[in-house]
Amino acid sequence: RRVLFRSATVTVVTLGRAFADWDYLRTMLLVALGVQTAALLLRALRVSGWIAVPMLLVGGAWVLAAAYYGPTLHGMVPGGATLDAFLVDVRTVLDLFPSAVAPVPSTGAFVPPTAAAIVLAVVLADTFAFRAGGHSEAIVPHGAVVAVVAAVGTPMWRLGLTATWIASALLTVGTLRARSQRLRGAWM
Repeated sequence: RRVLFRSATVTVVTLGRAFADWDYLRTMLLVALGVQTAALLLRALRVSGWIAVPMLLVGGAWVLAAAYYGPTLHGMVPGGATLDAFLVDVRTVLDLFPSAVAPVPSTGAFVPPTAAAIVLAVVLADTFAFRAGGHSEAIVPHGAVVAVVAAVGTPMWRLGLTATWIASALLTVGTLRARSQRLRGAWM
Protein backbone atom coordinates (compact mmCIF):
# COMPACT_ATOMS: atom_id res chain seq x y z
CA ARG A 1 0.00 0.00 0.00
CA ARG A 2 2.94 2.32 0.57
CA VAL A 3 4.59 1.52 -2.75
CA LEU A 4 3.59 4.80 -4.37
CA PHE A 5 4.97 6.83 -1.45
CA ARG A 6 8.41 5.71 -2.60
CA SER A 7 7.73 6.67 -6.22
CA ALA A 8 6.49 10.13 -5.23
CA THR A 9 9.47 10.67 -2.94
CA VAL A 10 12.05 9.62 -5.54
CA THR A 11 10.35 11.76 -8.20
CA VAL A 12 10.44 14.83 -5.96
CA VAL A 13 14.10 14.23 -5.12
CA THR A 14 14.86 13.86 -8.85
CA LEU A 15 13.70 17.47 -9.27
CA GLY A 16 16.95 18.45 -7.57
CA ARG A 17 18.53 18.44 -11.03
CA ALA A 18 16.25 21.30 -12.08
CA PHE A 19 16.54 23.51 -8.99
CA ALA A 20 19.51 25.52 -7.75
CA ASP A 21 19.43 24.00 -4.27
CA TRP A 22 17.35 21.73 -2.06
CA ASP A 23 15.15 24.45 -0.51
CA TYR A 24 12.16 23.20 -2.52
CA LEU A 25 12.42 19.65 -1.18
CA ARG A 26 10.76 19.73 2.24
CA THR A 27 7.58 21.56 1.23
CA MET A 28 7.18 19.66 -2.02
CA LEU A 29 7.65 16.33 -0.25
CA LEU A 30 5.00 17.33 2.29
CA VAL A 31 2.62 18.22 -0.55
CA ALA A 32 3.25 14.96 -2.45
CA LEU A 33 3.09 12.72 0.60
CA GLY A 34 0.04 14.56 1.94
CA VAL A 35 -1.89 13.86 -1.25
CA GLN A 36 -0.61 10.27 -1.32
CA THR A 37 -1.77 9.82 2.29
CA ALA A 38 -5.21 11.15 1.37
CA ALA A 39 -5.35 8.66 -1.52
CA LEU A 40 -4.43 5.82 0.83
CA LEU A 41 -7.11 6.92 3.30
CA LEU A 42 -9.80 7.13 0.60
CA ARG A 43 -8.89 3.64 -0.59
CA ALA A 44 -8.99 2.30 2.97
CA LEU A 45 -12.44 3.83 3.37
CA ARG A 46 -13.45 2.22 0.05
CA VAL A 47 -14.56 5.51 -1.45
CA SER A 48 -15.58 5.09 -5.09
CA GLY A 49 -13.08 6.31 -7.66
CA TRP A 50 -15.73 8.59 -9.13
CA ILE A 51 -15.76 10.44 -5.83
CA ALA A 52 -12.17 9.86 -4.68
CA VAL A 53 -10.36 11.25 -7.74
CA PRO A 54 -12.16 14.63 -7.70
CA MET A 55 -11.68 14.74 -3.91
CA LEU A 56 -7.96 14.14 -4.36
CA LEU A 57 -7.67 16.85 -7.00
CA VAL A 58 -9.52 19.36 -4.82
CA GLY A 59 -7.54 18.23 -1.77
CA GLY A 60 -4.32 18.54 -3.75
CA ALA A 61 -5.26 22.07 -4.76
CA TRP A 62 -5.93 22.89 -1.12
CA VAL A 63 -2.59 21.42 0.00
CA LEU A 64 -0.82 23.43 -2.72
CA ALA A 65 -2.62 26.59 -1.63
CA ALA A 66 -1.79 26.03 2.02
CA ALA A 67 1.85 25.20 1.28
CA TYR A 68 2.66 27.98 -1.19
CA TYR A 69 -0.02 30.64 -0.92
CA GLY A 70 -0.91 30.67 2.78
CA PRO A 71 -1.35 34.46 3.04
CA THR A 72 -4.04 34.37 0.33
CA LEU A 73 -6.25 31.91 2.22
CA HIS A 74 -9.41 33.11 3.93
CA GLY A 75 -9.13 31.14 7.14
CA MET A 76 -8.32 27.75 5.67
CA VAL A 77 -10.13 28.29 2.36
CA PRO A 78 -8.41 29.27 -0.89
CA GLY A 79 -10.14 32.03 -2.79
CA GLY A 80 -9.78 34.17 -5.86
CA ALA A 81 -6.53 35.69 -4.60
CA THR A 82 -5.05 32.20 -4.28
CA LEU A 83 -6.00 31.31 -7.84
CA ASP A 84 -4.68 34.67 -9.09
CA ALA A 85 -1.34 34.10 -7.36
CA PHE A 86 -1.06 30.60 -8.83
CA LEU A 87 -1.92 31.86 -12.33
CA VAL A 88 0.71 34.61 -12.02
CA ASP A 89 3.29 31.91 -11.22
CA VAL A 90 2.13 29.78 -14.16
CA ARG A 91 2.33 32.78 -16.53
CA THR A 92 5.78 33.64 -15.20
CA VAL A 93 7.01 30.10 -15.78
CA LEU A 94 5.54 30.03 -19.30
CA ASP A 95 7.20 33.37 -20.09
CA LEU A 96 10.58 32.35 -18.65
CA PHE A 97 10.62 28.72 -19.77
CA PRO A 98 11.96 29.30 -23.31
CA SER A 99 14.99 31.19 -21.97
CA ALA A 100 15.41 29.64 -18.51
CA VAL A 101 18.39 27.40 -17.95
CA ALA A 102 18.58 24.89 -15.13
CA PRO A 103 19.17 25.17 -12.34
CA VAL A 104 16.31 27.57 -11.67
CA PRO A 105 15.67 29.12 -8.24
CA SER A 106 14.17 26.69 -5.75
CA THR A 107 11.91 29.40 -4.42
CA GLY A 108 9.56 31.59 -6.41
CA ALA A 109 7.46 31.03 -9.48
CA PHE A 110 8.88 27.70 -10.67
CA VAL A 111 8.10 25.75 -7.50
CA PRO A 112 4.27 25.86 -7.16
CA PRO A 113 3.52 24.81 -10.77
CA THR A 114 6.08 22.01 -10.38
CA ALA A 115 4.35 20.96 -7.16
CA ALA A 116 1.03 21.02 -9.05
CA ALA A 117 2.55 18.62 -11.60
CA ILE A 118 3.63 16.38 -8.72
CA VAL A 119 0.11 16.45 -7.25
CA LEU A 120 -1.33 15.46 -10.62
CA ALA A 121 1.26 12.68 -10.97
CA VAL A 122 0.42 11.36 -7.48
CA VAL A 123 -3.33 11.34 -8.18
CA LEU A 124 -2.93 9.69 -11.59
CA ALA A 125 -0.42 7.11 -10.37
CA ASP A 126 -2.64 6.13 -7.46
CA THR A 127 -5.68 5.95 -9.74
CA PHE A 128 -3.87 3.81 -12.31
CA ALA A 129 -2.40 1.50 -9.67
CA PHE A 130 -5.33 0.93 -7.35
CA ARG A 131 -8.49 1.92 -9.18
CA ALA A 132 -7.71 0.90 -12.76
CA GLY A 133 -5.61 -2.14 -11.86
CA GLY A 134 -2.57 -0.95 -13.78
CA HIS A 135 0.96 -2.01 -13.01
CA SER A 136 3.40 -0.32 -15.34
CA GLU A 137 0.80 2.39 -16.01
CA ALA A 138 1.23 3.53 -12.41
CA ILE A 139 4.77 4.76 -13.06
CA VAL A 140 3.91 6.73 -16.21
CA PRO A 141 2.80 9.95 -14.44
CA HIS A 142 5.97 10.11 -12.35
CA GLY A 143 7.97 9.06 -15.41
CA ALA A 144 6.64 12.06 -17.33
CA VAL A 145 7.90 14.41 -14.62
CA VAL A 146 11.29 12.67 -14.56
CA ALA A 147 11.49 12.86 -18.37
CA VAL A 148 10.98 16.63 -18.29
CA VAL A 149 13.67 16.94 -15.62
CA ALA A 150 15.97 14.76 -17.76
CA ALA A 151 15.42 17.10 -20.69
CA VAL A 152 15.94 20.40 -18.85
CA GLY A 153 17.92 19.48 -15.72
CA THR A 154 21.59 19.88 -15.00
CA PRO A 155 23.94 16.94 -15.52
CA MET A 156 24.65 16.88 -11.77
CA TRP A 157 23.55 13.57 -10.18
CA ARG A 158 22.09 12.46 -13.53
CA LEU A 159 23.22 8.86 -13.30
CA GLY A 160 22.54 8.37 -9.59
CA LEU A 161 19.09 9.96 -9.57
CA THR A 162 18.06 8.28 -12.81
CA ALA A 163 19.21 4.87 -11.57
CA THR A 164 17.39 5.43 -8.29
CA TRP A 165 14.18 6.39 -10.10
CA ILE A 166 14.40 3.38 -12.44
CA ALA A 167 15.00 1.04 -9.49
CA SER A 168 12.03 2.58 -7.69
CA ALA A 169 9.86 2.24 -10.81
CA LEU A 170 10.79 -1.42 -11.25
CA LEU A 171 10.12 -2.10 -7.57
CA THR A 172 6.76 -0.34 -7.88
CA VAL A 173 5.70 -2.38 -10.91
CA GLY A 174 6.89 -5.60 -9.31
CA THR A 175 5.09 -4.86 -6.05
CA LEU A 176 1.87 -3.96 -7.86
CA ARG A 177 2.02 -7.14 -9.94
CA ALA A 178 2.64 -9.27 -6.86
CA ARG A 179 -0.24 -7.56 -5.07
CA SER A 180 -2.54 -8.14 -8.04
CA GLN A 181 -1.63 -11.82 -8.23
CA ARG A 182 -2.09 -12.23 -4.48
CA LEU A 183 -5.55 -10.63 -4.67
CA ARG A 184 -6.54 -12.91 -7.55
CA GLY A 185 -5.05 -15.96 -5.88
CA ALA A 186 -2.72 -16.59 -8.81
CA TRP A 187 0.96 -17.45 -8.57
CA MET A 188 3.80 -17.90 -11.00
